[in-house]
Amino acid sequence: MVKLREVIRYVETRIPGLADRTKLVEAVNAALMEVGRVTKTDETLVVEPNKAVYTLPSGVSNIVRVQIAADKSEREYMTHYHWQEVGGELHFPGSIYTGPGNKIRLYYNADHDYVENDNDEISNQIPLALICGVSVYRYALTNFESRQNQGVKDKDILSMLMAEAQAVKLHYRVNRMQRDPILGRN
Repeated sequence: MVKLREVIRYVETRIPGLADRTKLVEAVNAALMEVGRVTKTDETLVVEPNKAVYTLPSGVSNIVRVQIAADKSEREYMTHYHWQEVGGELHFPGSIYTGPGNKIRLYYNADHDYVENDNDEISNQIPLALICGVSVYRYALTNFESRQNQGVKDKDILSMLMAEAQAVKLHYRVNRMQRDPILGRN
């Protein structure tokens, strides 16, 4: 995984003059929002006997895959294709046929967590070139908007960085999981 300090170091090499750390962090977080969601996992739910409806944990929605541990060792998970997400709940057509207490692993796409400290990690689903390219543009845009007198040179640099960010977004993609087929809907 890439750490925030590595992205900041790259952005600093692309901008003239001294960089403001607060603005650098804001630029990276703005870039994270711009490139989109990443796939996250949650393993807080466990199978309960004779239960077909589970309340999703806080912050978990837009489920794309459901897996259930084959046994308590949690070495093997089986993908479950018979479920439906409705109003913050996960509905199965009947009770789950594995042992009670087995973990339920949920995959969902969500916004990246806010990064602030040098050691905060950026998901490896986001290519380094993508986050760096968009962060440079975001930093330049923030500086451009906050300055009073922008010259032709400043506008040209901003236009060039915007074109670079667009090219990077076309070339690199976030590796997020697509939704599994859902069979046997209620």
